[in-house]
Amino acid sequence: MPLLKKWQLDKHEDDSDIHHREWGWADEQGWLKSIILPLTEQNGWTRYANNPILQKGASGAWDDKYVEHPCVIRLNGIYYMFYAGRKVSDEIEKIGLAQSTDPYGQSPVFSKHASNPIISPTGTEDRAMMPSVIYDHHETDLNKKWKAWICHHETAPAGYSTKFYTAPNPEGTWTLQGACTGLTAYQYCNSVMRLGLMYFMLYVDTDFNVRSAISSDGLAWNSYGVVLSHGGAGEWDDLADAYLSVFWNLGVWYIIYGGAPVGVAHFQIGMATNTDGWSTFTKFFRNPVYSYGGAGAWDEKHVNFPSLLMFEDKFLMYYSGCNNSNVYAIGLATIP
Repeated sequence: MPLLKKWQLDKHEDDSDIHHREWGWADEQGWLKSIILPLTEQNGWTRYANNPILQKGASGAWDDKYVEHPCVIRLNGIYYMFYAGRKVSDEIEKIGLAQSTDPYGQSPVFSKHASNPIISPTGTEDRAMMPSVIYDHHETDLNKKWKAWICHHETAPAGYSTKFYTAPNPEGTWTLQGACTGLTAYQYCNSVMRLGLMYFMLYVDTDFNVRSAISSDGLAWNSYGVVLSHGGAGEWDDLADAYLSVFWNLGVWYIIYGGAPVGVAHFQIGMATNTDGWSTFTKFFRNPVYSYGGAGAWDEKHVNFPSLLMFEDKFLMYYSGCNNSNVYAIGLATIP
């Protein structure tokens, strides 16, 4: 059964309106808004003047090397930012939480939670990163309302996997439910949302293309093949399409993602759309829609791993930025 048809059947089993925002990081009025992203251009996004909005911790902190990979959720007027942080002394990457009642993270600033890190690698793993988190309105078990899919890196033997966690609150305690299965040619990076009674995932495969998958429980997945391929020779993303987020609104599916060319280690951000339920996505003809900063900027080398949020009449894009010293921080851009 095509993915969109399956979702439509599930949708009508629930006559409430909450399914319109169950991907978890678009605000509750998302269904009422007109999509403005197709109008974006290279200069369509405005860098927030107070960037970066979240930076590495003080010396000795668990995230004192850098912070990256934001996933932002709005719930009951609070903005929860899940992110990855790395420590200088051991190079271990873990998941943290910051929150604010201001989507711009200024009044007040995004405050890192006292219980950080909230998810850590185990055994011979050295990285827990790239969080994809939702608040699941359909879940009846109050201890599993929050759901997270985290990319883990194993050192012996080297490789990546996605692990599924649940929690009663955003700060945890987060309980590991297991490693996800059925993800064909899995490399890393996933973005998960829920529409109706199904979970949908996009992830990056070993050829650095994007694949789709569907699940009824968030743990066992059926992969449906490549939906977005990296660019052809000479294009801006001919090395990889990765570091992505996905959402659905008004009958259109959107991917916003990081792409990079062969031979030049500069990630930029592009967008692709689809209207028929996760077959092949069409890349926006003005890609990349957002580029790295100028010389000396905090994001002068890379911009990637975007996370989108709708707020009032704007789209907010939280993203990882990196300077030429390879220090990552998290910034914000807006449109219009």
